[in-house]
Amino acid sequence: MAIGKMTRKAFRTACVALAAAALAPALAAADVEPNNSVFDPEGPILAGQDYGGTLSSSNQDDWYVLYTDTVQQLHLSSAPATAHPCLSVGLTDADGEPIAPDYTSRAGTTRFFVHVSYTRPLPSGCPPELSYSFRIDSTGALVTGPGKLPVKGTREPNETLEEAGGPLVPGTWYFSRLETVNDHDWLHFYVRPGAGLVDVETVTFGGESCAAHQVILTDARGDELTTSVRRPGVIEHLTAGVGRSGAKLFVHSFGPTLAKCVGASAVVKVGPDDAIMTRAQVKATCSKGRNDARRWARRVAADKRAIARAEGSPSRAQKRRLASDRRKLKRARRAVGIYC
Repeated sequence: MAIGKMTRKAFRTACVALAAAALAPALAAADVEPNNSVFDPEGPILAGQDYGGTLSSSNQDDWYVLYTDTVQQLHLSSAPATAHPCLSVGLTDADGEPIAPDYTSRAGTTRFFVHVSYTRPLPSGCPPELSYSFRIDSTGALVTGPGKLPVKGTREPNETLEEAGGPLVPGTWYFSRLETVNDHDWLHFYVRPGAGLVDVETVTFGGESCAAHQVILTDARGDELTTSVRRPGVIEHLTAGVGRSGAKLFVHSFGPTLAKCVGASAVVKVGPDDAIMTRAQVKATCSKGRNDARRWARRVAADKRAIARAEGSPSRAQKRRLASDRRKLKRARRAVGIYC
């Protein structure tokens, strides 16, 4: 009889313990590495859940990405507190620039980050490892979106426009590093006809003393369209308008011929996704352009023969037909020049 009572009591105690454990906040994630850069974050994270990890002397930054799709209020809280002398926990905008921990998002899908890092410059006496936790509370649910994207290396040699690596495709970061004092890295990509605007995202890092490291967007001749303003560790944008015929564009990364620029690196991502052509699409567009060029060249030649055979001056219809076919031939040859 006593054993039965003790068993029921133990059972009730275990149930209470399990219920308490179920109600206690659980750590939703535990700092899945690598997540130490704005282009390689963990997530997307959710609202109302605790996330945490550990910084160390070899891992001084952790990044987490989150998305909203409506106007809502975001509130970031953390432990240790945001005023900790050795630790910084902050909310950033879509490019990694710090914003207030209490922030109202705008309508439409918007990207934010939580950036956890050792304080810079690091005060003396900070521990070699420092654990943290944080959470985002919001007036509405966070939504899903891109998390980690693949990071691909770029082949050498790519020292000149003619040797440029690529073509780059959307949804991928491409890594470029200045290996020598006079290293140049060239990459290329194709923009579909009618895209209108391209946006190349780039993040520079390494070579901290190389303030003159530049990443430039150029046209097919290598002439500069726009250049980045070096702000290491945040996402910069190279944007340019593109004509209705599409374009072949280049990204050029280089620095001055100084030893302190060796190791300066960048990653680039081309977009918007629906503006960038895959290798297969480029091949198909090239093939179509060549076929169209042959077709319209024959039509133009036939138009000229018809005009030559006509008695007297050519008719207005013949002139219009020749002018129209010449325009079509010009467009086809332009596509061949871009995509072949």
